[in-house]
Amino acid sequence: MKFFRLKGMLDILPPESEIINFIIATFEKIVKLYSFSYVRTPILEYTNLFERSTGLTLSLIHISEPTR
Repeated sequence: MKFFRLKGMLDILPPESEIINFIIATFEKIVKLYSFSYVRTPILEYTNLFERSTGLTLSLIHISEPTR
Protein backbone atom coordinates (compact mmCIF):
# COMPACT_ATOMS: atom_id res chain seq x y z
CA MET A 1 0.00 0.00 0.00
CA LYS A 2 1.41 3.37 -0.99
CA PHE A 3 0.94 6.24 1.43
CA PHE A 4 0.59 9.84 0.37
CA ARG A 5 0.42 13.17 2.15
CA LEU A 6 -2.91 14.93 2.42
CA LYS A 7 -2.95 18.49 1.16
CA GLY A 8 -2.04 20.85 3.98
CA MET A 9 -0.80 18.07 6.29
CA LEU A 10 2.76 17.41 7.32
CA ASP A 11 3.66 13.77 7.81
CA ILE A 12 6.79 13.06 9.83
CA LEU A 13 8.25 9.78 8.61
CA PRO A 14 11.43 7.88 9.45
CA PRO A 15 14.17 8.83 9.96
CA GLU A 16 12.82 12.21 11.15
CA SER A 17 10.14 10.56 13.33
CA GLU A 18 12.85 8.56 15.14
CA ILE A 19 14.67 11.78 15.99
CA ILE A 20 11.46 13.37 17.28
CA ASN A 21 10.69 10.27 19.38
CA PHE A 22 14.18 10.42 20.88
CA ILE A 23 13.75 14.10 21.77
CA ILE A 24 10.35 13.46 23.37
CA ALA A 25 11.63 10.48 25.37
CA THR A 26 14.63 12.50 26.60
CA PHE A 27 12.38 15.41 27.56
CA GLU A 28 10.04 13.06 29.47
CA LYS A 29 12.97 11.63 31.46
CA ILE A 30 14.18 15.10 32.40
CA VAL A 31 10.80 16.44 33.50
CA LYS A 32 10.14 13.34 35.63
CA LEU A 33 13.35 14.13 37.53
CA TYR A 34 11.71 17.41 38.57
CA SER A 35 8.37 15.76 39.47
CA PHE A 36 6.43 17.21 36.57
CA SER A 37 3.68 15.12 35.04
CA TYR A 38 2.25 14.96 31.56
CA VAL A 39 -1.00 16.68 30.64
CA ARG A 40 -2.63 16.02 27.29
CA THR A 41 -5.31 18.46 26.23
CA PRO A 42 -7.81 17.87 23.42
CA ILE A 43 -7.22 19.55 20.09
CA LEU A 44 -10.08 21.89 19.32
CA GLU A 45 -10.65 23.96 16.21
CA TYR A 46 -13.36 26.42 15.32
CA THR A 47 -15.74 25.00 12.72
CA ASN A 48 -15.20 27.95 10.39
CA LEU A 49 -11.73 26.53 9.74
CA PHE A 50 -13.34 23.42 8.21
CA GLU A 51 -16.12 25.32 6.49
CA ARG A 52 -13.59 27.58 4.74
CA SER A 53 -11.40 24.70 3.58
CA THR A 54 -14.16 22.29 2.51
CA GLY A 55 -17.22 24.45 2.03
CA LEU A 56 -19.18 21.87 4.03
CA THR A 57 -20.59 21.76 7.53
CA LEU A 58 -20.69 18.33 9.11
CA SER A 59 -22.72 17.62 12.23
CA LEU A 60 -19.82 15.56 13.60
CA ILE A 61 -17.56 18.57 13.82
CA HIS A 62 -20.16 21.23 14.52
CA ILE A 63 -19.30 22.99 17.77
CA SER A 64 -20.77 26.36 18.54
CA GLU A 65 -18.27 29.10 19.27
CA PRO A 66 -18.18 30.38 22.86
CA THR A 67 -20.09 33.57 23.55
CA ARG A 68 -17.96 36.54 24.45
